[in-house]
Amino acid sequence: AKIGAEPQVSEFLKKPFDLLLSKGGSDAAEMLMRLKPATFFFAIPTLEADRVGALLGFQYFGGRRDLDDAMTRMHGELMENFPNAQKSEIDYEGETITSISLGETKLLSASQGSWGFVSNDEQTLHDALDRAAGRNKQGSLTANPRFREIMAELPADGDFAWYAQPKQMLHVLKDIGTAQGATLSETQTQQIENFEGIGGVLRMEGLDQKETIFVKTKSQSARDRS
Repeated sequence: AKIGAEPQVSEFLKKPFDLLLSKGGSDAAEMLMRLKPATFFFAIPTLEADRVGALLGFQYFGGRRDLDDAMTRMHGELMENFPNAQKSEIDYEGETITSISLGETKLLSASQGSWGFVSNDEQTLHDALDRAAGRNKQGSLTANPRFREIMAELPADGDFAWYAQPKQMLHVLKDIGTAQGATLSETQTQQIENFEGIGGVLRMEGLDQKETIFVKTKSQSARDRS
C-alpha cells in the first residue's frame, strides 16, 4: 500500500488502470459488488497422468441474476478473445452447465445454491454440483484424517489456507516421466515420499502478513513460523 502510494509508482500504474477502465473494468467491478462473493477456493481433486481436474469455487450472497450476468460477461469475453471457441449448454440434474471449447481445452461453469463453479473437467464439475446440492456427502476433504490432523496444527483464523499431498503429485510425475523415458532423482524421490502432507495458513494484519506452515513426515512433524 505504501509503495502504491508513491508518486512514481502511481504514475507508472495510471496508464494500465485507465486502459482497464476503458475496457469495461468498472462494469466488472460493479458486477462483483452486486454479486457479493465471499469464500473462494481452488482445488485439484483429480490428478492423474492423463487427466487433471481443476476446480474454482466461490460462494456468493447476491442474487442468482447477478451471478448469471457475471457468467454471461465471462463467456462473452472468452468468445471475443477466442474467435474459434465453441459454446454449448448441458443439462445436469436440472442445472445448466455452460461449456466453452478452446481447442483441446474446455472451460465449464455452473452454479448450485449459493455456489458458483468453474472447471476444466466435466466429471469434476458434476462432483462439485452434487456436493453443493447435498446429493453426495462421501469422501469430502474435511473427512480426510490427514487433512484434519494437519489443519488442527494451524491457526483457525487465517485469511487463506492451503493443503497439499506431495506424494500423489510425485506419483503422477513419475508416471509421466516413465512414459517419456525420463527418470527422477532417487534422492529427491525419497525426500518427497517422506512427506505425508503439507498445509499452511496466511493471515493479513494491516500491512503485515503472518504465515504458518506445518509439514507432516513419516518420521516426524515439523512446524515453521515466520
